[in-house]
Amino acid sequence: GNDDRRDWHELDSSDSDDALALGLLENSIMAHIFRSDLGSPDSDGVYRVLDDYPDSFRLGPARNMCPNQKFLQHPRLSYCSATLVGNSHVITAAHCVWNQMLCDDAAFVFNYYVLGYDDNGNPTFPAITRDDVFFCKSVSTNYREDSSGYSSGTDIAYITLDRAVPGRTPATYHKTL
Repeated sequence: GNDDRRDWHELDSSDSDDALALGLLENSIMAHIFRSDLGSPDSDGVYRVLDDYPDSFRLGPARNMCPNQKFLQHPRLSYCSATLVGNSHVITAAHCVWNQMLCDDAAFVFNYYVLGYDDNGNPTFPAITRDDVFFCKSVSTNYREDSSGYSSGTDIAYITLDRAVPGRTPATYHKTL
């Protein structure tokens, strides 16, 4: 079939569906990254983890993808996404964070979207600063996994962040259809 997935920079703000997607990507959608992979910000408060991202960790080489596939050069830094639903709360898939130990190593990051590509075909991202990074304070879910990989419960986790998120708009949702 036709692969019509697009990066952020390919969306058209004059199209109502694309405008909705842009608003969510810029204000409500966060990348879920292991704190240990994110590292620490530099003296200017910028996380530089994407500046020299190793080729072997990119989607194409890591997944042995064919050369004509989309997103070959994208980093595999984020392993899940989350949606801002309150001033200090996000929801994510519970198989990403189902206990406090996983919560303690979870960072939720804004500005993790592709602006375009450099001369080498590598995606470029907006700067990720201290103001874009939030950490998991606590997790609430009934989802569980045991040592054999068996899971039970609903695959939704409600995360309380380490602080309120200023200047962003939580996603709106309906309690009923």
